[in-house]
Amino acid sequence: MKPVPLAAVCAIAGCLFGAPLSGHAALTPFRVEQTVELRFPTSLLLDAVYSGDVWVLVSVGADGRLADALVTRYTHRELVGEALYAVGRWRFEPARRDGQAVRACAELHIRFEATGAVVSLDQMTRVTSLSAFSRQNQVTRAVCRASELDRPLTTVRVVTPAAPPQAGGGKAVIDFIIDEKGQPRMPVLVSTTAAEYSALAASALAQWQFTPPTRRGQPVAVPARQEFVFPARS
Repeated sequence: MKPVPLAAVCAIAGCLFGAPLSGHAALTPFRVEQTVELRFPTSLLLDAVYSGDVWVLVSVGADGRLADALVTRYTHRELVGEALYAVGRWRFEPARRDGQAVRACAELHIRFEATGAVVSLDQMTRVTSLSAFSRQNQVTRAVCRASELDRPLTTVRVVTPAAPPQAGGGKAVIDFIIDEKGQPRMPVLVSTTAAEYSALAASALAQWQFTPPTRRGQPVAVPARQEFVFPARS
């Protein structure tokens, strides 16, 4: 028995919560332009399950292509793989700032039903709000608070940002998510004293490694924030 195909219908609502490494100017949200057919897993149908939900945090590049995707919560684990597979093949109209295409992040809510699917863009404000997701018992959170972890996070590998071109000091603050493998994902610029600091900080952060976070013995992801300080050169 093959998976049941779904006719995907995209309804965009809400707004994106930030644009990685790009500052604080007003953003025009990205739009889903092209989707691929979603499929409802046969295994759920055999268990008399005919609907479910997956929330996916996505990062869309300035070229309209998916840069990264991370599941934040779901109702049925069987839907997770299908959601990531499909989203990875979608095409987007990129977010824009002052008319220029920019990379940006937002959360997609994918509603699976045996007779169709609805996709919407949920409003979010910061990466740190990911831990405040639905409290419904049937929803499994793949992202949790740092206070819920079995043990405190520790850094395994730290890379210092390259020196900035100017002599004056400054800093950049970045929100991100540490995934279940301990890798930093979804960087979002919180603040910076100079535009070049954000790119240098992001480049360094991408090379960091943390201890894999777990909650009750199970792999999870967790929001984090890091401040990078650039000392003044004499």
